Amino acid sequence: MEKYDADKFVVLGVDFQDKREHIQKVFEEKKLPWRSFFMGDDFSFADKVGAELFPTYIVLDKDLKMRSLTNKLDYDTIEECVQELN
Repeated sequence: MEKYDADKFVVLGVDFQDKREHIQKVFEEKKLPWRSFFMGDDFSFADKVGAELFPTYIVLDKDLKMRSLTNKLDYDTIEECVQELN
């Protein structure tokens, strides 16, 4: 993700029902370049944004408008969002 302009978008990961320790371990091992939020059993945020599968990845533009909501984050999704922002 280093090739993208970080001022144009942000990626957030949202996870539910998993154990916080497991999520922290995955981030440490894989050195994931985005922020992730552990929501435990509180599904109010998931309901609000329409997330149905977890983990969920949200791509926000610089104005914090949601551009993508997906359970599979890949570079094609990011590229598509970045192209829309240009």
